[in-house]
Amino acid sequence: GLGLAAAQLLSRLGAHLIIVGRGKEKLSEAVSQITAFSGNEKVSTRECDFSLTSDCHQLCDQLLSEKLTFDVLINNAGALFSDRQLTAEGNERALAVNLLAPVILSERLLPLMNEGARIINVVSGGLYSQPVHVDDMQYEHGDYDGAKAYARAKRALLVMTQRWARNPAFSRMGVHAMHPGWAATPGVAKSLPKFDKLMKGWLRDSRMGADTTVWLASHPQFTGPNFSGKFWFDRAARPDALLPNTKTSATDAEKLEKWLQQHCAKP
Repeated sequence: GLGLAAAQLLSRLGAHLIIVGRGKEKLSEAVSQITAFSGNEKVSTRECDFSLTSDCHQLCDQLLSEKLTFDVLINNAGALFSDRQLTAEGNERALAVNLLAPVILSERLLPLMNEGARIINVVSGGLYSQPVHVDDMQYEHGDYDGAKAYARAKRALLVMTQRWARNPAFSRMGVHAMHPGWAATPGVAKSLPKFDKLMKGWLRDSRMGADTTVWLASHPQFTGPNFSGKFWFDRAARPDALLPNTKTSATDAEKLEKWLQQHCAKP
């Protein structure tokens, strides 16, 4: 999907990549596709299940122990589920993958980020339909809707992107959120089969969806406070809210950050 397309394009630009996924077989297949596309063999892998905060912390521990440094962190992994299920740690799955994982990686890997580096959080245009539900982060109330759960988590990630941009700890780098538009990816086909079938021929392909991610990752300009905290689509900064009652208040943003500090803490 979008992650593979972004990795291929960045590899063709000469990047040294570390790609993260759940299984050795899929990771090996992705490396083969990346190197075949770009001719660049500077690709290594790490295993991690982003639905588990313990796995995310183990990944960060490993990278910190290796004393690697990074120019770009792309939080691309995402998942939409049709029914509400909890992870082994008791977190709602969509929340864990789409919000808790990128928060842990962004905050814990900060010491490894080079001067002028950037973090790119891949969100979704679906967040325009949802506010942050700071009093029901785990979607325990009401009938569960997978698309809403996904959009709520992505909205919260956008809010955190904006808060990091104002955080002095992130001031030497750029922090961005982008949405790729509706792309024909395996994830969309699996999670939204009716939508995928209806929109066949109208959806953009994965490389089109990944274009803004690659642009933000590679353009020399997009770092520092003047460019940080924006919400990008098709290489342009966009408004973060369009519908009434979806914009996040300062009070709710602060509540969200405190909630995440508690739920993303290392065990």
